[in-house]
Amino acid sequence: MPRLLFIGAGVIAQRHIEHTRRYLADPARGQQPRTLEVHAADPSEPSRASFAKAVPDATPYIDADEMLAMATEESDVVVV
Repeated sequence: MPRLLFIGAGVIAQRHIEHTRRYLADPARGQQPRTLEVHAADPSEPSRASFAKAVPDATPYIDADEMLAMATEESDVVVV
């Protein structure tokens, strides 16, 4: 499963995931919708809380280094 890792969980990150999911679910692509594993790191508690509300299945992190320390996969995408 592809993983998206966001450094920053503010409004722009929320829009990125919203549009990415919409794109992946678009039947015009001629492919089955893909599920994503979403992770977001932000030291700001309000930003993490807002991201969690918008993307409830995301895994939150306070520290980007902690998030990036997990085992990487070839299909991982980091958004800064």
